[in-house]
Amino acid sequence: MTLHKVLSFLFLFILVLIQYPAFSQEESPGDVYNFYQKFISDIRSQKCPMYPSCSKYAMEAFNEKGLVNGFLMTSDRLTRCGHEHKFYDMELVEGEFKFIDLVTYPDSNSQMFKKSEKEYSKSFDENISDDIKFFLHLIDKQLYREAITEYHRLKFEDPTETLTLEYNYFKALMSIEEYEKIIFEHGNFKNPLLANDPNIILKVSEAWFGLNQTEKSIEILDSDIDWKDINDRRLAFKGFLYAQLDQFDKVQEQYAMVSENYIFREYLSQNIQTINSITSLKQKKPVLAGVLGIIPGAGYMYSGHTTTGISSLVLNGLLGYATYTSFKTENYGIGILTGMFSTAFYIGNISGGYKAAKRYNTSQKENYKKKLMYSFN
Repeated sequence: MTLHKVLSFLFLFILVLIQYPAFSQEESPGDVYNFYQKFISDIRSQKCPMYPSCSKYAMEAFNEKGLVNGFLMTSDRLTRCGHEHKFYDMELVEGEFKFIDLVTYPDSNSQMFKKSEKEYSKSFDENISDDIKFFLHLIDKQLYREAITEYHRLKFEDPTETLTLEYNYFKALMSIEEYEKIIFEHGNFKNPLLANDPNIILKVSEAWFGLNQTEKSIEILDSDIDWKDINDRRLAFKGFLYAQLDQFDKVQEQYAMVSENYIFREYLSQNIQTINSITSLKQKKPVLAGVLGIIPGAGYMYSGHTTTGISSLVLNGLLGYATYTSFKTENYGIGILTGMFSTAFYIGNISGGYKAAKRYNTSQKENYKKKLMYSFN
């Protein structure tokens, strides 16, 4: 976070104050944002490393949280921008990797679907045609889109639903993250026996997890069907899902029912070790971080955001000094303006320290969760 960025945003704040009474008109926040992007943002030589950008974050904060909370959230974001990126998830956004920091986070599980094992095709039939063998070969070579095209060709020639074909079609769809397509296709099965086959149901459950619907995924696994010889996989996946929800006692319950000959039993042991590490984590106390924030930057530093803490201390010091000298020289207009910004950044530093502690705790836990293993084979 550089000083010229803060100064440019002070100008944005003034625009917001001027426009705020008109925020009931839907286009007003956008007008301010567009003005900033056109005349201010392009002057700067660097792009914001976070998503959304600081200017867009500010406008969303003002629009969704109101004037006071908008100021506090924006001042906190400006203090944090460019520092301690290890506490944020990185995603590819419009061709560029950005650190995700949203005004409002979704309630659903944020962890994306990931495979811990290479996908391989699976045949449930002893006698399959050469065409289907070629379809399975494409999946083995991880040519998933080509395999999907071949699937549609086969279905055009013979629309009969078979477990080998449909199951591997679902696997190909999962590999390219077409989770909604799996759920849609499953709902259109004409063969009820195939629709309720445990192998198919398991893939549907995995698709719901891919959509960050962990509780729905567990609900699917509780379907009243005969899970036959894949019950160990069902229990292993169910335990994996409970771990995502921090319901670690239920993880132990599910794993305890898995048979000794389960092929990926080693994963379960490693997951238990990971869960033990999660439960033994030393948590930062958000309230304490907020109290420490009375000293600018101290709450951030306590929460592991050292660089942000130093930036907060310097920035609050500069704004405070500017306010003091303005009033001392009887420049009351500038003094009131810098005093307002100083207050916003100071209170934002306190609330930011509180949030930084929560972010630290979440980051620590999520880093361990990424080590949890389950084979999507």
